[in-house]
Amino acid sequence: MALSTIGMTLVFIGCYTDAENPNGIHALSVNEQTGEMQVVESYRLRNAIYLVKNRAGNRLYSCMGKKAAVFEVDGARLNP
Repeated sequence: MALSTIGMTLVFIGCYTDAENPNGIHALSVNEQTGEMQVVESYRLRNAIYLVKNRAGNRLYSCMGKKAAVFEVDGARLNP
């Protein structure tokens, strides 16, 4: 899902996970005027607490303890 609305920003948030909350990466739409956030996608990835995009913005890197993952960014979609 691509965000094309003016005044909206897409952000990725990494978080700790557990059995009840297995999704470690969330893509959120942020309204720049109101600050309202809405989850648009979630990804099952364990403890993806460190995230960074490359300069071009087309790759997202995630560090999960001693493991790492890289994704191609396509709007709010992450492709391994």
